[in-house]
Amino acid sequence: MIPLDELPSPPATALVHRLDDDAVERRELNRALIANHARRTGVIESSLYRVSYEPSSGQIVSLVDLARDRELLAPRPGIDLFGVVRERADGLSANGRYAYYQRDLDHEKVDLSCWQEWAPVRETPTRLLEFEIHESPTRITLERRLQAPGFRRLIQRLSILPDDPIIRFEAELELEPDPEPQGIYFALPLALAADWAACFDSAGETIRLDDDQLPGACRNWAAVETMAAMGDESGAVALLCPDAPLVQFGGFHFGAPVEAIERTADPLLLAWPINNYWDTNFPRLQHGRIRLRYGLVALDWLDRDALRKHGETFRQPVLTWPVTTNGQAPGSGSLPAE
Repeated sequence: MIPLDELPSPPATALVHRLDDDAVERRELNRALIANHARRTGVIESSLYRVSYEPSSGQIVSLVDLARDRELLAPRPGIDLFGVVRERADGLSANGRYAYYQRDLDHEKVDLSCWQEWAPVRETPTRLLEFEIHESPTRITLERRLQAPGFRRLIQRLSILPDDPIIRFEAELELEPDPEPQGIYFALPLALAADWAACFDSAGETIRLDDDQLPGACRNWAAVETMAAMGDESGAVALLCPDAPLVQFGGFHFGAPVEAIERTADPLLLAWPINNYWDTNFPRLQHGRIRLRYGLVALDWLDRDALRKHGETFRQPVLTWPVTTNGQAPGSGSLPAE
């Protein structure tokens, strides 16, 4: 217990938000005259990260790890940091769950494949509805409300804290009532060299993708305990998953089983919070609003102890509570030794 007047002052931190202008020359409307235009880029910067975004679209174009002086993102069309992707079957060619899997119990009993080759349709948001930057002494939050296929409501919030190595991401979403098979992803397009490494935790152990997995184990996706991480010789990035455990490494892999994940440059790390692909005892329609949170942290390497520590801390943060009654003296009381 700490009295309010004895709480230490917060440290002075570099947490800033600014808009940078760039003069750009271009010719418009087939005129000979060249006009100067100011291109604006928004920047949110702490002592650990620098996030750059486009004010007109809300898209995040850069995430720099200042401690290691490296760019973490390799955005691609339609996919920026935590870019939303809706994956579904093409109803014109092969509709429903038979597009990718034709269930045959006689085959399944002897482990014969029922998977079908399929070409999924992947859709990204089509319009920015609202965009705001919320500033306070303890955090700066980028908030965007998007219009996207399959969604009634989609709000994303990205928060940078002064000296916190974890970038916080929150999503608030509501799906359209569509029983057809679909999957929802939040994508991280990472700037990694080819032959990157990856790991995740499960049942208290950190498992290296492919290297530590048994033959026949699922590599297309993983159900993690607290985190999934990818890295190369220049550094690593970990995705912390306290609310939704499914992830995919390298790219979109929902389909027939693979023996190993291809390690191409600039891969995707995919959070996979929602899908109704399977015939299970869960309803095909998910009603109501869903709120999810993720964390993102940069590291020197795929250090197992550091990854587990970040995952556990983010999953269960310190709980503080004001004590205003019963006259407890400061510092009194104790916690059990165990």
